[in-house]
Amino acid sequence: KTIILTSFMRDQYVKIPGYGSTKLNHAYQYGGMSLMNETIYNHFGVEIDGNFEVDFTGFEEIIDLLGGVNINLTKKEVTYLKEKGFKYVKVGMNCLDGETALLYARLRSIDTDYARAERQRNVMMSLFESYKDLSYPEMLSLLHEILPLLRTNMTMPEITGLALKLYP
Repeated sequence: KTIILTSFMRDQYVKIPGYGSTKLNHAYQYGGMSLMNETIYNHFGVEIDGNFEVDFTGFEEIIDLLGGVNINLTKKEVTYLKEKGFKYVKVGMNCLDGETALLYARLRSIDTDYARAERQRNVMMSLFESYKDLSYPEMLSLLHEILPLLRTNMTMPEITGLALKLYP
């Protein structure tokens, strides 16, 4: 009865059913989310109840629909983003649009894959915080705009039920 956000390191070697030992991210490549879920369950004992997949364009659009994400940027992150043409960012709290948030979430050249995973969680938590502050009618309206940008193994009643649980 809770939503848990965690990261599994993509380069971790695991045994993928039918494929042997290789990097975790290969499970998705070989068999999509169902094989990824099975591999995660077999290796980590974590059962995933539902998946949402989004491509880069959908990621940007979702963030823009919610009015951006609030992210606390470090000096290294700001330097990198400014080098890529995003001159408006500063050290500290920033509201990133979809394009900037995608670059931020994918960034790993300035530090480690662990830091990149943390950046990805930061974006997801900021999205979650923005979404849960909406009224229930706003949530449902936005949900109908966002769902076409996602692939999921969940039904609409399951998704709206989760959205309802977020509403205080």
